[in-house]
Amino acid sequence: MRRTAFNVMLVTVSLTLAGCAPKRPPEVGAYRWVDERTALADLRARAAALKTLSAECGITLTRADGESVQFDGALVLENPNHVRLRAWKFNRAVFDLTLNDDGLWVMTLDDPNRREQVLPATLRAADFLRELSLFTGGFFTQEPPPKTEVRGGTLLLTRETTHGLLHCEADRATLTPRRFYSEAQGAGEGRFELKLSKYREVNGIPWALRLEAVSEMGRVAVEQRDVEINGELAPQAFVPPKRAERRP
Repeated sequence: MRRTAFNVMLVTVSLTLAGCAPKRPPEVGAYRWVDERTALADLRARAAALKTLSAECGITLTRADGESVQFDGALVLENPNHVRLRAWKFNRAVFDLTLNDDGLWVMTLDDPNRREQVLPATLRAADFLRELSLFTGGFFTQEPPPKTEVRGGTLLLTRETTHGLLHCEADRATLTPRRFYSEAQGAGEGRFELKLSKYREVNGIPWALRLEAVSEMGRVAVEQRDVEINGELAPQAFVPPKRAERRP
């Protein structure tokens, strides 16, 4: 009798815990391929539908020599060109990066010694903000539209800019961008790559929960959680801190 009651209690507790467990966003469904023109139109529609985004995240900055450091962080985005990334370690702010209509703003630690150690990685993360701002919407929605080419299971999109060629590799099976990369035109032009993975559907829009930017300076990886798309952002979401400095 006691064993039966105990088993019932276990089942009840298990069901309760399962009901309280956070629901994972659904995987991105299969895309019904028609042709390149239709796929581009659908990519443009998806990009235009993403107005705002907010997420908690883990941030890993890795230097070119392989040394890395991890932070807790928060990411907010508002299309077309507003992005903010904040990072902290042991509840202490490490850097705060804001990209808005006035440019890129960077705030780092007060401690001069630690600031010089963190600053190079911080500036790499700032480059990541610029790249993310460009690719979340403008790559698909600006006129003229990018050129398209089917290569097996990949849809390659290419856009010409004053800084060189920008490419996007999208997975045809789900119509999700997986990799953006640049081709520099002249000497001194840096190349970069933005990888997108772990796609989930959030509020009806496919979104990559892992973003990884790679360049000669190292890499920046952002793992997001508790993502909210097209929610309301705070009025001061893209106002940089008073100590922030504007970067070219």
